[in-house]
Amino acid sequence: MDDVFAIVAYNKEQVMKDEATTLVNSLQHAYHEKMELECEDTSLPFKYLSSSVIASNNTFDVSYYNRNYTHLVGYGCQLFPTFQHWHSFSSAKQKLAIVISAFYRITRACNTWQNVVVAAYQIARELHHLQYPHRILLSAAGRLASADARWATIEGAWRTSDIRRRTTRCRDR
Repeated sequence: MDDVFAIVAYNKEQVMKDEATTLVNSLQHAYHEKMELECEDTSLPFKYLSSSVIASNNTFDVSYYNRNYTHLVGYGCQLFPTFQHWHSFSSAKQKLAIVISAFYRITRACNTWQNVVVAAYQIARELHHLQYPHRILLSAAGRLASADARWATIEGAWRTSDIRRRTTRCRDR
């Protein structure tokens, strides 16, 4: 594995800062000699894999980063083809598994339930745009609810929402 995420915190005392610097430097030696440890400026939001990380004062906000959502809302189409269209060649079971996997990744990429809900809505909107039936999203949320009951709240909200009506057609740029 070549993706490592470590948070090293320290207070303003020079001794603590020196210890934090030593720890970060020792992490570099855990890598292969041809690999390089990149340190992010945590005073600015940054992306890590499929997450967006915002550090402020003593808190971290880690949310799922959907690189298609803004483009989908603005232009009505995906910028990056990350999911197959519903009518492409693969079975409904395979597509259900892909949705379950996406929802599972969202859960693991977020540090708060509120971030999970926002990300799930964004993925749902993208999948509806690709003509995934609403029942597939409900089924995927239901499957995750069997292991994490919080997903039942999303499933229930989607049953009563107008998410299906919020999809748009691709407009010319």
